[in-house]
Amino acid sequence: MHFHKRTLLSVATLGMLAVSVVLMVVWVRNSNHSSINTNEFLCTTRTVTTIQPKDIHADGSLVLDFKMKRITLQYEIKTKDNGVKILYRDVYMKNLHRTEPGVYTFEVSQVKVFATDTAGDLLSYLRVLHPEAANEIRISKVGEKTFFYSLNRQLYNVCTAQ
Repeated sequence: MHFHKRTLLSVATLGMLAVSVVLMVVWVRNSNHSSINTNEFLCTTRTVTTIQPKDIHADGSLVLDFKMKRITLQYEIKTKDNGVKILYRDVYMKNLHRTEPGVYTFEVSQVKVFATDTAGDLLSYLRVLHPEAANEIRISKVGEKTFFYSLNRQLYNVCTAQ
């Protein structure tokens, strides 16, 4: 009877140890898949949206490029008086840091406005991507190459990684 209890205790201990190892391996694999390599992350999105307070209709694309540390905005904007403006800018990031899983903070080092840009101060109205301000990108993986992101908790969209 004494040996039976010791054998049962040994088998139970080894079983719990094996289950713990399997769960640890699964956890490590999942955490590696959900993390983003900031040196290679490139995600593009196509957007058609209406900004209600100003009655603006925007149609274009946004590119999050962590490798080049920039956000590219290319939008055709129709205003309430049927005027058409072009928003075409590269916003360069500096001090890109991961503060917690899926949350990245950065500062805007420079905004390159292309010659075809006629949108003026639209970004100041949206209160996103201001130089000398703390900016935040939240990224969640929702598919194999699909990510949901928010920019300063004001712009939300889904993008596809390259």
